[in-house]
Amino acid sequence: MFTTDSLIKIISEYELAPIETPDINVFGYLKLSIQICYSPKGRFFPRVLRKERIYAEPAYYEQREHLLDKVIIEVTVADDSCEWSDFLCDSEAAALEIALDQLSIRFNALS
Repeated sequence: MFTTDSLIKIISEYELAPIETPDINVFGYLKLSIQICYSPKGRFFPRVLRKERIYAEPAYYEQREHLLDKVIIEVTVADDSCEWSDFLCDSEAAALEIALDQLSIRFNALS
């Protein structure tokens, strides 16, 4: 069932500088991070994640005074603009470079 031979190891994580969106007042900044993973096949690949802030309503057992009605939490969402795990590389540096190249292509297409 589960074996150590089938696990993906997260080698490192890099955070990009916040990226401006067309309307900062409405959308805020886009926050991305890149994880470099090591596959069971002995290859490296990138994984791109997006950080989002959302409002959440806590699920209290019962209502009491002075409890928060809503809170802002940060969640990390996997970017699915492409299949990042298809970019198999021989090194961590190559996987990071291909992720940066692919993100540059996507953001230049939006400009």
